[in-house]
Amino acid sequence: MTRKVLWAVLAIGLALVIAPFAIGLPGKSAAGQRMMTGFQPIMRPDQVATTARYYDDCSCRSAPSRR
Repeated sequence: MTRKVLWAVLAIGLALVIAPFAIGLPGKSAAGQRMMTGFQPIMRPDQVATTARYYDDCSCRSAPSRR
């Protein structure tokens, strides 16, 4: 019984290590960095404050609650 459990744990562990490389995740990290760089202007404090103000001024609050 114990040997079967250890083999299953080993197989799952190997799958967790090998799977990211098999689907090419390390090569996709550059695309993620480009996306974060694209969002940088939106993440400036003045832009975040503007977005928060949009949510605060939303007319959705006047809608009746669904309780």
